[in-house]
Amino acid sequence: MKRKAKVNAPPQPTRPESDPPIGGPGVDVARLPRVSARATVAMLKEECLVRGLVGRFHSMTKDQLLERLVDNTVMLCATNEYKALARIKDVMRAEAAVKEREAVAIVQERREVQDRKRQKRADDERAAEKRNQKQLHCHSLPAVHSCPLAISSSLALNGRPRSTTAVCNLRKFCCTTRPFRSCDECNFDVCQACADLAALPAAEQDARRAAHDRAVAERERQMRNLWAEQEREQQLSEDRKAAADRQLVAKLDASGAHIKNPPAANRNPQKLLAYVVWSSNGYDSDKFHGYNEPPEKEFDSTYASKEDANARATFLFYQKNIWGLSPQEMLDEDVDERTNDGCDYYEVRPEDSERWKVGVVPKAAFAFLNIRKRHHDDDMDIPDFELERNAFCF
Repeated sequence: MKRKAKVNAPPQPTRPESDPPIGGPGVDVARLPRVSARATVAMLKEECLVRGLVGRFHSMTKDQLLERLVDNTVMLCATNEYKALARIKDVMRAEAAVKEREAVAIVQERREVQDRKRQKRADDERAAEKRNQKQLHCHSLPAVHSCPLAISSSLALNGRPRSTTAVCNLRKFCCTTRPFRSCDECNFDVCQACADLAALPAAEQDARRAAHDRAVAERERQMRNLWAEQEREQQLSEDRKAAADRQLVAKLDASGAHIKNPPAANRNPQKLLAYVVWSSNGYDSDKFHGYNEPPEKEFDSTYASKEDANARATFLFYQKNIWGLSPQEMLDEDVDERTNDGCDYYEVRPEDSERWKVGVVPKAAFAFLNIRKRHHDDDMDIPDFELERNAFCF
């Protein structure tokens, strides 16, 4: 008779363990304080701090704070355990402050001990210096000092030459401050000028003092006169500049029509007269503004006489400048004015702006300038030939 094989029974499912109780031993969850609308705003803000929440809760309203903390959650800052922990932390901070003060006091005491040792060592070294240098005090100047004196350059003061460390104690009107004779024991120093003066009779000292006062008064008078003369020269220079500026403005206003608005014959770059007026503007190579090469010089006008060409250059520079400034405003800038063989040249560069140049050159020199034709003002009649490419533009 055959035996039946044993069949293993499937494993029985295990029961899930029940969740551990909330709070643990010794914690009565039901009696814990809760976040609610009864709490004050200050308490809610404190709770945010205790929980370490991040945000600008200092400016939140009560509703926003309740929403952030979640209503009916445990209010940690109101529990007895947290208050006890806060008191313990206060005690720890107080003890730490006491320990810190004690440590600072110990460090300060050690530093004072080191300072006293250092000072004692310096005093001992100074006393040894005095003993070694006592034999050098062999000069008698009773009118200056009652003790014997030594040559200052032969003495040392705390290891350094006394003549370069100490200064004269008398400090009379003729004092040079550099010690000449010194007394180690009294820590006294005197310069040679004060020593020589002290050796003189009282009447001679008074006479020298009076002469010194007269010399000082004379120097002060000369300085006052010099300052007054400089102020007068400055005022005269300003008056001359103001007069020259007024004369220039009047000259610009009195310029003729052929200067203010050159006729077509004076604006033809293909039929040059004796003198040519040119202009240019552009930024320097300042590593800030765009710069490829020096700006091209533009043809403005041409005149038969040097006087008319110079008058046009002056009018163009001051009245028709690229910024639209008035002549008086242009005169306030640092204008560079030059003359070469009777031909005027003007240049100016206001701060953080373009460099504006206007000049006059003879007809023969015009062909060697890098020039393109000038774009005239809209109120000027431009002839047809000026619309063509300038023959002198390289």
